[in-house]
Amino acid sequence: MTMALIGPVALKGVLPTLVEEYRRASGVAVETEILLNPEVPVRILGGAHFDLAITNPWYVPDLVASGHAEGSSHAAFGRVPLALAAAGATDDPASSPGAIAALLLDAETIAFTGTGTSGRIFHEMTDRLGVRAQIAGRLKPMGTGEPICAVADGRCGLAVAPLTVVRATSGVRAVAICPPEMGTDIEMSIFLARPSSDSPAARDFLSFLCDPAWDPWLERAGVERFTLPG
Repeated sequence: MTMALIGPVALKGVLPTLVEEYRRASGVAVETEILLNPEVPVRILGGAHFDLAITNPWYVPDLVASGHAEGSSHAAFGRVPLALAAAGATDDPASSPGAIAALLLDAETIAFTGTGTSGRIFHEMTDRLGVRAQIAGRLKPMGTGEPICAVADGRCGLAVAPLTVVRATSGVRAVAICPPEMGTDIEMSIFLARPSSDSPAARDFLSFLCDPAWDPWLERAGVERFTLPG
């Protein structure tokens, strides 16, 4: 038996370990497709086969209404702080809005994902910090996965990326981690495909991924558990 999981780039560094541990525990293989968060609902609405998916929670109501997602299975998975990354190997990250603004203003080049949730949140953050106009000429929008690579190989001085991506990339460090009060956390929730909601294996896999036993490991990787409102 093989199940299909569609997940976001922000969890690219953690999903392979979880999928492999589930295979070892259950004997069930899982094929994983990794996309930007906004691409996940587009892929699903386009007819992609999946048993379970993870994306930003605000996309899920439409997927439930269209008959693609099982609403009763919808649950929080985790949220990932937005981080600023530079080349290096030691974490001593700043966390105050003032320090984060200073890092952006001092950077010669700033790479970020041109599309996707992190890119949108980054633009909103620069507006709130009042630095968007000052750094506009130094911004380098890039494709999926490129910003962190551009910092690692020296093409850019600073990258904006989910903390999970930073911690999963060798040769880079988080020079700042945006605190929750800045409203930049990337929240992600999990749900079953409606045809798969009657599958014991699919429900077992969802329970496995949401098991609190994973919380300490996920936190070290940059994922914090949270609760959906309501």
